[in-house]
Amino acid sequence: MNEKSKIKRLLLNKPDYVPIYIYKDNTPDIPDIKNNKFLVPRLITYGQFINVVRNRINLLPTQSVFLHIGNTIPISSNTIQDIYDEYKDEIGVLRLTYSLENTFG
Repeated sequence: MNEKSKIKRLLLNKPDYVPIYIYKDNTPDIPDIKNNKFLVPRLITYGQFINVVRNRINLLPTQSVFLHIGNTIPISSNTIQDIYDEYKDEIGVLRLTYSLENTFG
């Protein structure tokens, strides 16, 4: 079964969730994420999802994580559904990239 078929079946079986894949930015010294595939409730906010991702990456307290789609950082109060509807790819996956920023110092 190809990935497109798997995603289609997943969306039929879990209609209240969307698949999100997260990839590391090309910047050096960014820690890996423990699992880059997520099944996320449609109604949580983007900001809430950022906190979930932050917990999966081994970060220093002085670092912030940013999730972006290309050169766009969605508004944190938007729901995952809104972002998914606008940015999902042709097979139905929302693909995000994460990068880090030092917040103090």
